[in-house]
Amino acid sequence: PLVRDEDLSSCFFLLDGFRSLNAPIGETLYGLLISLCESKGENEKGLELLRDALADGYFQNVFKVQEDDFPLLDLHCQTLGVSFTLIRHFIAEMSASKINGGARRLWVVTGLGNHVLQDGRRGVLRENIGGFIQEQLQYPVTVPTANPGMMLVTIPHES
Repeated sequence: PLVRDEDLSSCFFLLDGFRSLNAPIGETLYGLLISLCESKGENEKGLELLRDALADGYFQNVFKVQEDDFPLLDLHCQTLGVSFTLIRHFIAEMSASKINGGARRLWVVTGLGNHVLQDGRRGVLRENIGGFIQEQLQYPVTVPTANPGMMLVTIPHES
């Protein structure tokens, strides 16, 4: 496996050490831990860490409101694992709210993929986020032809 169980345990040991010293954890460490949780299928633990990070003031720059009043989740500069967890969290928050009593929409910005990773890959978010939302979360996604670096997710009202 890409991440061994002992790696995840070591990271949580490090997190507990930071907390015991009342030291700031930082968005980088939170991001690493959330990505590790995602890679190990520990989605609830990743969501718990994300809620802690949000309470500590991290990842605030990803949540915005568009001109059309639809919320926007900007995933620029986020890892794939953190992005999956942010999407899970944001959609759960929207599903729990009773906005207009009907379907809600969310813009998700992945970017066009202009940045190149060290291994030469580009557009990793753009290539993976739409499929994740459609296949794993089962929500429809529309990608506007005018801007393929973002997508509109429709979250149906629960009956």
